[in-house]
Amino acid sequence: MLHEAIEYLRAELPVFPVCSPLMIGHTHRDPDTEESVICGTGTLKKSLGKIPLIRWRGYQKELPSEDDVRQWWKRWPNANIGFATGNLSGILVLDTDGTEAQTRCLQLGGLDDTPTLWTGKIGGAHFHLEYPGGDVRNFAGKMPGIDLRGEGGYALLPPSLHASGNRYRWIEHTRAVPPSRVPQWLATLIEENAVTNGDGLTYGDALNLDDVLQGVKEGKRDDTLFRYACRLRHDDVLQEHAEALIRLAALACDPPFSEAAAIGKVRRAYKEYPPGPASPEVDFDEEFRPRRQPETSEVADSPPAVFLRPISELLGMPEVDPDWLVDQLFTVGSNGWVAAEPKIGKSWVVLELAYALSTGTAFLGRFSIKQPRRVVYVQEEDSLQRVLRRLKKIIKGDPSRGTPSDDYWLWSIRVGFKLDSLLWMEKLRQEIIAHKAEVVILDVFNRLHSSDDSKQQEMTTILNNLTLLTNDYGCAFIIVHHNRKTQQGNEARGNQMMRGSGVLAGWSECSLYLRKSTKIHTFIVTPESKDAPEIDDFTVTLTDLDNGGVILNVGVVSPQERTNKLDGDIVKAAEKITKEGLDATIQRIADLLGKERTTVGKRMKGLVEEGLLDEDEVVIGRNSVKIFTVGTL
Repeated sequence: MLHEAIEYLRAELPVFPVCSPLMIGHTHRDPDTEESVICGTGTLKKSLGKIPLIRWRGYQKELPSEDDVRQWWKRWPNANIGFATGNLSGILVLDTDGTEAQTRCLQLGGLDDTPTLWTGKIGGAHFHLEYPGGDVRNFAGKMPGIDLRGEGGYALLPPSLHASGNRYRWIEHTRAVPPSRVPQWLATLIEENAVTNGDGLTYGDALNLDDVLQGVKEGKRDDTLFRYACRLRHDDVLQEHAEALIRLAALACDPPFSEAAAIGKVRRAYKEYPPGPASPEVDFDEEFRPRRQPETSEVADSPPAVFLRPISELLGMPEVDPDWLVDQLFTVGSNGWVAAEPKIGKSWVVLELAYALSTGTAFLGRFSIKQPRRVVYVQEEDSLQRVLRRLKKIIKGDPSRGTPSDDYWLWSIRVGFKLDSLLWMEKLRQEIIAHKAEVVILDVFNRLHSSDDSKQQEMTTILNNLTLLTNDYGCAFIIVHHNRKTQQGNEARGNQMMRGSGVLAGWSECSLYLRKSTKIHTFIVTPESKDAPEIDDFTVTLTDLDNGGVILNVGVVSPQERTNKLDGDIVKAAEKITKEGLDATIQRIADLLGKERTTVGKRMKGLVEEGLLDEDEVVIGRNSVKIFTVGTL
C-alpha cells in the first residue's frame, strides 16, 4: 500500500490512511468523534474499511509530506488509502452504489471519458470529475443510489479493500485521462440539491452499508434489514458475504437485532429474487489467475452452449494419472482431514506433513513427494513454543532432509484466524495468491470457527468457501479435526467418527484417520483417498533419538490391532457364548451385545476374512445355520 500511496501523493492527491477491513480488532481514536473505535466491532459510525486513522481534515488545505505518508504506512501497513476531495485535490467524486445507479448516470451522459474505478461493491463505481471550484458540499440520496463527495469529503483509492472482500480498482485505460468537467445534469443537481423521479416523488437516502451501520432504531429494523438484504441480492453479492454484512448491520441496530432473524432475511431475499447484473471480474496476475473458467458458470439460467456430449468424446480422451502431492495419500487440489481423538498425535502428523511437502522429502519416510510444495500452515491450538520444539525435533530426526525455505513455508500461530469470517477469508485469499500456495494446513478445526459444527448449513458455508479457493487457485486444504468420544461397544472407523455434521465427512477427498494403538507412543493410521487403490492401515511410532530429535517410523498393523472396539466385543461375545456350551450365531452375539443383527453381521464378515473368527455352516432341522468360533490367529 505504501508504494501506491506515494504515487498518489506525487500526483498531488492529499492521501491519508484509513482503517482497512484487514485491521479488524485494531483499536484507535476516531478523529471526528474522539471516541475509541475498534475496527469491525460495535456500533460503528462509519462502515468497516472507511474510518480515517488520523486527523485528516487539515489535508483539505495542504498536502502531507512524503515522510508523513511513509510513517503512516509503516505504522499501519494494511491501511486503505483515502484522499480529500474538493479544492486541493481538484477532484469531485460521483459515487454510484450499484449497477442501476451507475447505468442511470451513464445514460444521463458526460462520464464516458473520465477517471473511473470500481469500488469493490458489486456494480459500485467512483467517477472522478474536475472540481468546479467554490464550495460544492457532499450529499447523499438525491437520486437513488448516488452520492457526491466534494469539499469536506473524502473517498478511497485502489487498491483499498472494501468490506465486501473485493478491492477498489481502476477501470482499464481511465486512470491517466484528465478528469471531465461536471456534466450539466449533475451541475443542476448540485444547484437544486434535490431531484424528483418521473412520478414527482423525492427519493430519500440511498440504502447502503454506511446508512445501516448508523444504527437502525427499533420499529424500523425489520423493514430496513430486509431492504438491505434485497439490495445485496440485487448487487449479486455472494450469499455468504451478504450474511457476514447483515450480521454487522444487525449488531449495529439500536437495540441489536436478532442475528438469526437477520440472516433469515438474506436467505429469503436470495431465494425469492434474482440478482441484478454483476460487475466485471477482477483480473489477477497472469501467472496465478483463478482457475475457474467462465464456461463453467454456476448460474442456473445461463447454461453452457454445449451441455450434453457424445460418449465417444469421453472415451477418446486420454487417461491422466493423478498428480500426487504425497504419493498414494494426497492429490493436488484435493481437500481432506487429519482426524482423531485428542492426544493421539494429529499435530505431529501435520507438522511432519508440512515439513515433508516444503522440502520435497518423503512423508513419514515412506510416501514420496516428487517436488517441494508451497505450504501455508495455520495453527490455532498449540502454542508457538510447542510448535517450534516439535518442528526442531523432526528436523533433527533426519538432518539430511534440510531446513525448510521461506519460499516454501509460511506459518501463523494463534492469531485468531476464523474460517467463518469474511475478512479473515479475504486475507487468506490474498496470502494464497501472494505465496502461490499449493497446500493450506489448518490446525485445529474447532478453534478455526465460531459456528456450530453440528449444523449442516453453517458447515456447508465454511466448506463451500474453501472449495471456491481450491477451484480458483488449485490449493489443497488439509484440516485437523477431532473425532467424537468413543462410545462403549460402538466405535467406528474413518470419517464415521468425525465430530460434527455429516457434510464434513462428505467434503473429504483425501484424508488420514488416526486411532490409538496398544503400543506406547504409537497410533494407527487409516488412509482414505478417492484417487488411490485402498491402502492397508499402518502404524506410526514417535521414536526419540539421543540427539534430541524425533523420527516418525511407519510400521505394519497386526491383525489384533486392526480391530476396533465393536470388533473386539464381537470376538469376546463369541468366545463367551461358546464357553457356555451354546452355538455362537449372529443373533445370539447381537442379543448379548444389545446391537442390531445387521450391524453385527456386517462386522463379523470382516472378522472372518481377517481370521479373527472361524465360520462353519451346519444344518439344524431344515435350516442352515452359521456357527462362529474364535479364530486361531
